[in-house]
Amino acid sequence: MSSNLDTPEASLIAESYLWHGTATHGYGGKGVPDDYLFPMLPAGRLYYLESAEIVDTVPVAVPWKQGSFVYDKVINQAIPEAWTPNLDGLVNAGVSAGRTGTIYGGGGPTSSPPAGSPVERWTAWTQPIPVTPSIQAQYGGSLAVGSSAEITLRLRRGPDAAEVRFTDSVKKSTGFELTSNPVPDGEEWLVCSAFIKADKAYTGEISRSSDGLVLASHAAALGATQSTGGYSHSQPSHALGGSYITWPQYVRLKATDSVKVVASADVDATYGFLVMAAEIAA
Repeated sequence: MSSNLDTPEASLIAESYLWHGTATHGYGGKGVPDDYLFPMLPAGRLYYLESAEIVDTVPVAVPWKQGSFVYDKVINQAIPEAWTPNLDGLVNAGVSAGRTGTIYGGGGPTSSPPAGSPVERWTAWTQPIPVTPSIQAQYGGSLAVGSSAEITLRLRRGPDAAEVRFTDSVKKSTGFELTSNPVPDGEEWLVCSAFIKADKAYTGEISRSSDGLVLASHAAALGATQSTGGYSHSQPSHALGGSYITWPQYVRLKATDSVKVVASADVDATYGFLVMAAEIAA
């Protein structure tokens, strides 16, 4: 691993990690290793994830698909119903069964990789993704013994920032509505992610109070699973059976604005929600 995060504002930083495969079966089967959680960013700062890259080296063919991907999550251990949820998909370079060689995956805030890039699979984001210390990248997959992945995350240091975490667990037989504290004077919130989940089929929505902008939405027909909002066009909520909203521009809240959560179900349900933001000078 290489690291050089203590740099002046606006500096570009490349963080590189090498993962050696240890799997002996396909993803989800016996012999698949735990995912690797990348180190936390320094406290008190905002960073922007500018791009992500995976280079898989596969010398020996195996009869299963080798997963190789990175997503981000929020370490949120205080609320069981919103426990470290998976949020934005960052990059994917899965290896099809029987394949060998070098496989490239990339992700970034464009609709496609740069011209001439060897990237085979591109994960598009709408913006460089804002990240605070509680938002950590996680590598996952099922690279076989003998295979390896080099993961590179490129970040730009932003301004000093305080983390804002609006989260709770609510058990209700009917619906509920909660509103965060307002943004303090002289500050603004740059929203990083939004998440909602329940243990029964439910309807839920997270929005910006000032204008009703919807940050995340869940329909009862989707059942008891998570739905999210963020800057990636590939959020894990989809694979988990929920829905997601990809925000086309940075979501900002000005002074006195707030975040609102509304949810309901036809039966007793326990809900969890989480909104992460960075509080920066307006």
